[in-house]
Amino acid sequence: MVATSQTTATAAGLRILRRGGNAADAAIAAAAVLCVTEPLATGPGGDLFALVFTGGHAEAIDAAGPAPQRIEGSLVPERYGARSVDVPGAVAGWALLSERHGRLGLDACLADAIEIAAAGFAVGPRCAGSWATAPNVPEGFPQAHRPGALVRLPQLGETLATIAREGSVGFYGGRIGEAICAASWLEPDDLDGFAARVAEPLSVAYQGHTVLELGPPTQGVAALEGLALLAHTEQTLGDRINCCRLALEDAFREVRDGADVRKLIEPERWCSLVTYADERQGHTGQIYKADNWTYVGRTGPYPAWIDPVTGRQVAPKATVNRTKAQMEALGYVKIGSFHKHKYTKVVAR
Repeated sequence: MVATSQTTATAAGLRILRRGGNAADAAIAAAAVLCVTEPLATGPGGDLFALVFTGGHAEAIDAAGPAPQRIEGSLVPERYGARSVDVPGAVAGWALLSERHGRLGLDACLADAIEIAAAGFAVGPRCAGSWATAPNVPEGFPQAHRPGALVRLPQLGETLATIAREGSVGFYGGRIGEAICAASWLEPDDLDGFAARVAEPLSVAYQGHTVLELGPPTQGVAALEGLALLAHTEQTLGDRINCCRLALEDAFREVRDGADVRKLIEPERWCSLVTYADERQGHTGQIYKADNWTYVGRTGPYPAWIDPVTGRQVAPKATVNRTKAQMEALGYVKIGSFHKHKYTKVVAR
């Protein structure tokens, strides 16, 4: 099965599979065609991330290009234009993915994209919409077309043909590399020094499944931390929102090139209930022991209880009409009465 936002890309992936290619080959073929038939959304100037499961093992491919090595004086990043780009990583990612996991070779995978760029394609409704509303179409790029119009991108086809013949070296060096440097703040050393890399994916267990994500510079750890937090709540809509909010807050603070974010998904943090948000607002509270848990925090005006077997908090409002004796008879441990301006946190002891 192949699923993309353009029928041309989906068809390219399916053709590769019918020719004996595997999922890696199909992914490259589909991605390359998307560069042609949805050019306002993706291109060889982008990045690549992949999770590949084969032989009972999962690995990640990180082909995110860094910023220029030398940024001097008033040269600061901009939202659009020559100073908005980093090293294009996608082509190096295609090459590494093909080399490690593909069957047919990069030239075969790019054949459909090369042909479509030269012969032309009918603009799809999605592509036409993004093209027409793009705030900054690059100079020299074709103007927006109506759905169904025939568009050719011969220069892009030539670039893809060079990659097919010469591999990533033909993209990062030679005339294409020179053109990239001439049109941006990148320098030849930036392109020559870049290489896609193989990495170990991050993972958490959630409801009997192992969930994998790539590490930085992606925000994948936010999804994992959010799930890890959610597993220790009642999983209400409010819990889901809070888990996402807290995980994104951590990701925005911690994620950067080369950062080690494994601490955000270590088991000790998984036990942190979403109500620990108030800790970050400077509130303080007492520490209470309950079985294998330490509870520090805020539950609002209600008493806070924790199940000593599961380690999960009982919803505060569910306990407000029960007496201390009733709760203890049900096997729960009282871990403190908290009021409006105190916070709660559960961590493994």
